[in-house]
Amino acid sequence: MRSETDALAAVGFYFLVPVSSPGNHSGTYAQGGAAAQAATTDIQTAINAGRVDLPPTSNHAVYLHLDVESVSLSADYWNGWWDACRASFITSPKYGTWQPIYSGAYASPNDAATMNVLTAAAATRPCYGLWTTYPSARDCTYCAAPGPDWSNAVGHSGLTLTMWQYGIHELAGFPNSGCPYSNPGPACSSPYPNVDLDQSSPLFTQTDYMLWIT
Repeated sequence: MRSETDALAAVGFYFLVPVSSPGNHSGTYAQGGAAAQAATTDIQTAINAGRVDLPPTSNHAVYLHLDVESVSLSADYWNGWWDACRASFITSPKYGTWQPIYSGAYASPNDAATMNVLTAAAATRPCYGLWTTYPSARDCTYCAAPGPDWSNAVGHSGLTLTMWQYGIHELAGFPNSGCPYSNPGPACSSPYPNVDLDQSSPLFTQTDYMLWIT
């Protein structure tokens, strides 16, 4: 992680949004719990190495996003993931030991099954932050500086949209993956962003819930 954090700091980025991509998020409660434990262990390892730390807030909370792509999320998996995240202790050399990990999700609002799982769990195991993969579908200007128009952000009812991936780099062989998306609205062929473009909600201080690069 040293090379990655040094590269980010060199260009003025001092925060990281942790995201875990276990790849089997349609599985069981035990599988969800094991994936969360592995992810929180990775966070602790990075803190121990002196590369990142918890945010300097009152409860040092960090939103750990579960990457839900290709296969929809199961309720059992989410429950196991969520419970293990909240049960995890993280020790910071500066702030001591806390239970700071809260579950978020990186997912498309078009994934109805995943959205149903997250909204159904809202009362007991809430998704603390939805990071939507859905790009702007209005026109290509939303892929460029100064950034997206949040009035066009696509979230999901009952979930708090905290981050928006409003521009997606075109993947070879997937001509409709760039900005904007082909559904809804017409696809445009250029300009695609050179990298995926993300922004946190202007109504939410995302850096309060991110890992800080040390």
